[in-house]
Amino acid sequence: MPEPMNPGDSERATACPRCGHAIVKAECDRCHGTIHDLGDGRELPRGDAGAWRAFASGFAGFCRAVVHTAHHRAFVGRLRAPVAANVLVVAVLLVAAVLWLQPALAAWLSPTLALQGTLVVVLWLGPTLLEVPTGPLVETLVDATEQAMGGARLGIVADSPWRAMAARLRASARVFAVQLLSLPLAFALLLLPYAGLPLLLLLAAANAAVVWFEAPFARRGLGLQQRLRGLWANAPRALGFGLAVQLGTFVPFLNLLVLAPAAAVGAAAQYFRFDKHTGAG
Repeated sequence: MPEPMNPGDSERATACPRCGHAIVKAECDRCHGTIHDLGDGRELPRGDAGAWRAFASGFAGFCRAVVHTAHHRAFVGRLRAPVAANVLVVAVLLVAAVLWLQPALAAWLSPTLALQGTLVVVLWLGPTLLEVPTGPLVETLVDATEQAMGGARLGIVADSPWRAMAARLRASARVFAVQLLSLPLAFALLLLPYAGLPLLLLLAAANAAVVWFEAPFARRGLGLQQRLRGLWANAPRALGFGLAVQLGTFVPFLNLLVLAPAAAVGAAAQYFRFDKHTGAG
């Protein structure tokens, strides 16, 4: 079994076009050039579709992940802790939004604008506030997804669990700081006639993609800058997936039970469909 790669090694070596791990010879010794679909077990096709098809595929990828998370045999016995964490975190955020945030905004704004402002905060900050506390627990689902699609050797991660967690928290803190600083922009977009809401949803989708694709990039020893470059190179698929996750935030029971697990599973599965680049995953 190969030794885990150091983060710096993954930037110097060529990324496997199928699994994204660093390779130093003709064939990847982790996936051996073959990735299977999580649903039907068929080999994933090589090459990328057009932008609109990639967007639709990314959107559908989250919807499929919801079904797979609940029914796929790879996740049997792994759901109790991730679902419990999702229920707890979503319940806390919901109570905070209803009992604290909306009344606070209503003291300054009209009831309609206060409700809209609450939705903006949920869209803008919600992905990070959900991913950070649930991330360590849904990691087992990411493991199961990658191994079901690419084989057992994809369970080898690039760093020790504690160092990986510290790196993820640092990256999440940087992302959250940017989200806080850009929150006034999100409020301003909501006030724009006609174009405001579509622009807000588009940026919120990008926001969710940055957050939820952290796990597959980090497992390959790639940091925040490489994650951003990789997402930019696969923007239509990432945006489609991020939009589906954001809309799922407002679907009853899905948001309470499996939003974080499905987002983690879906991001891991969609990463295999990304175009891979040296140093960008």
